[in-house]
Amino acid sequence: MKGAKLDEYALSLTIKLMKNIFLLIAISSFLSSGAASANAGSVLVEKANDAKSFIEAQSETPVPIPNPETETEADRKARKDRNEADARALEEAQRNVSGNELPLLSEEREERLDQLFAILKDAKNEQLSQKAVQEIEAIWSKSGSDTIDLLVEWAGDAANNKEYGKALDFLDNVVRLKPDYAEGWNKRATVHFLNKDYGQSIADVERTLELEPRHFGALAGLSVMLLDYNEDARALEFMKRAFEINPSLEHLKKRIETLRKEIEGRGA
Repeated sequence: MKGAKLDEYALSLTIKLMKNIFLLIAISSFLSSGAASANAGSVLVEKANDAKSFIEAQSETPVPIPNPETETEADRKARKDRNEADARALEEAQRNVSGNELPLLSEEREERLDQLFAILKDAKNEQLSQKAVQEIEAIWSKSGSDTIDLLVEWAGDAANNKEYGKALDFLDNVVRLKPDYAEGWNKRATVHFLNKDYGQSIADVERTLELEPRHFGALAGLSVMLLDYNEDARALEFMKRAFEINPSLEHLKKRIETLRKEIEGRGA
């Protein structure tokens, strides 16, 4: 029993020490990058020294061992919760040392998406943006049904072979069997677009956006089709929405400005 307590407390102390080591690594990387000014550098050096002193002090401090005879169930639960929180914090520190990794995210679908869209909107580099986009698209692609997944796969193979009628047959079944699966509508919209049936494609995109209003791919695709119908003002609106949600769509930035000037020029 006492050996187990020692192991638990040793693990807890290790986690705390590692958290501070990662802090030092992050500070060191920041300083070596030349990003800090002289004053900011001196402040960070001071903080690094404080962290180093803290680590050294912790390493010399004996680990308190609870008495198993007096420790209550509430004490044990509180200690376990602290250790788990420290472990999660350490994992997040490891992810964030480079600044290119996603932080720990919620397991709940909508909350996870909210977190990813916030990261995507404020991402400071392309690597982080792309990881957020990939994770968002992975969430969207999850149908929760092996049958739906297989139909979507068959549709994709058919579309790649330009067998659009066959692909649409598969996707018709997807939206019929799972009408709340936004990606099913989006994929059918894409096949209609490839088949140059823009009217049907627009209808499917609109259904996609009813289910997933932040679907930046659907918004961008809709803007392209609206341009074909000479609905430039509406196309500009959807372009702006797509870019606002996903600023990594750099190709839209120039197109938005060009189209805005064209619309203003015609109205002058």
